[in-house]
Amino acid sequence: MDPVSAPLSSPLKVRQRKHRVWAEDAAGQVVLDGRMQENWPERYAAATASGTHRVAAGVEGGSGHYLPVIDAGGREVARIVMRRRQDWELLLATGERATVTGRGGGMITPPTCIVGELSTAVTPRFAPQRYYTLTLADAVLAHPDRDALVVALVWISETTTASRIGDSIGSGGE
Repeated sequence: MDPVSAPLSSPLKVRQRKHRVWAEDAAGQVVLDGRMQENWPERYAAATASGTHRVAAGVEGGSGHYLPVIDAGGREVARIVMRRRQDWELLLATGERATVTGRGGGMITPPTCIVGELSTAVTPRFAPQRYYTLTLADAVLAHPDRDALVVALVWISETTTASRIGDSIGSGGE
């Protein structure tokens, strides 16, 4: 991961090549630069201007299976609760919940990922594998754990849209 100095903003253009996932602002500056991992020790680690944040490996807890979202100081700021593939939820440390919804992924509608009122990710209709646009709510940009939260939103959106693209290719589209 390269050092990042530009602050996060919205919308972001998120790109993925091999295991690298990064986001650029409207001016083309890299504002988040990370690497995806399959399992250990984390699923996704990304550098932002405020440090490196992580979506850690899965944990079995009282609320079921979840992925902790860890900020640059090592503090858990959120959980990605994974009950079933289509039933994810982002649970913030403040108690707020955001349901993850994936849609589309065919010839007519592009793959999308909506995380409650926090963000919306939309791939281009043609060549959805190239990038997606992640629009963040003002509440996310004003949140005290903004950078760690955006890292979690990028991981959720990347995972959901990639799954939708794979599903549409396997089914031949809509």
